[in-house]
Amino acid sequence: FWLKVSFYYFPMIPAVEILRPIGTPVFPLQRHVDAETVHLEHHLIPSRQARRAAALHDAELAKRREWKHRARQSMWDFMRLHGCAERTGPVHDTVPGFVNSRRAIASFCDCSIWRSAAVVFVSQETPLRPLITQALKENKTVVVGVKKPHSAFQGPWSGPSHMFVTMSDVPSHDLQLANSDVGIARFGYPLELDASIAIDLVVVGSVAVSPKHGARLGKGDGRDDKLWGAMRWMGWVSAETPVVTVVHECQLDDSLSSSDMGPGDLAVDVIATPERVLMVEGVPQKPSEVAWSDLRPDQLGQAAFMAQQRGPGRRTAT
Repeated sequence: FWLKVSFYYFPMIPAVEILRPIGTPVFPLQRHVDAETVHLEHHLIPSRQARRAAALHDAELAKRREWKHRARQSMWDFMRLHGCAERTGPVHDTVPGFVNSRRAIASFCDCSIWRSAAVVFVSQETPLRPLITQALKENKTVVVGVKKPHSAFQGPWSGPSHMFVTMSDVPSHDLQLANSDVGIARFGYPLELDASIAIDLVVVGSVAVSPKHGARLGKGDGRDDKLWGAMRWMGWVSAETPVVTVVHECQLDDSLSSSDMGPGDLAVDVIATPERVLMVEGVPQKPSEVAWSDLRPDQLGQAAFMAQQRGPGRRTAT
């Protein structure tokens, strides 16, 4: 019997299988498949060194995320305990509103970097919403990132291409409404990713920021980092585009450094507080494209559309 089987599957079995002792299981088809699998694995599966390097990278990333989480929790607890945060909204798991935030915005708006900007990107964080109103009052064009691209509440647009909304020429009696989600849905127009636009200034929210290096901690979802990467990828901003954050004085953290930041983390050039406006020393880190490995599954549709619209060879950002 085994002799017949061996000759029947002769193209797939070495001749030594004929001499296999009776009672020893022989699975010629499986052996053939295993040989093909090994052949495929040799080409598709990373080497042992690559897998080890990937494991070390993942461990370092997890360690960095854990450290950032503890730093955010510490800052949120400090702001609540010492009365730095506004009492009207949440403090944890967000970029909290802080005491005298309007004074910080007013001092920043007196700077030449703000006055010379015609198109500004403003993150939709609680302490930055008055800045949207101020920009519209000064007839600037405001670009904001859509929080939920597939939500009808955000406006009549939907789909992965509508990651950004632009606003301008809002009626004066609606300026206060324009900085809310309802106002953005009413007065905003979807900005296609293949649009030609140059953003002069980017304003992002921060939970903590280093006055020396410009390293910052957001609320933990990486939203502003990814939106910057998208704008950089599409050529709307460049390495010279100034990035600003507005925080309370207690949110300045000298323990943050550039080594604490990942490759997709965005640093800032200017820090505005109620007491002063600080220029960061050195050259802050600004990602040159989207951190693809940091994207969540629900963001992959946007990333695929963006890559389709503008491949690496078509980028205009420098």
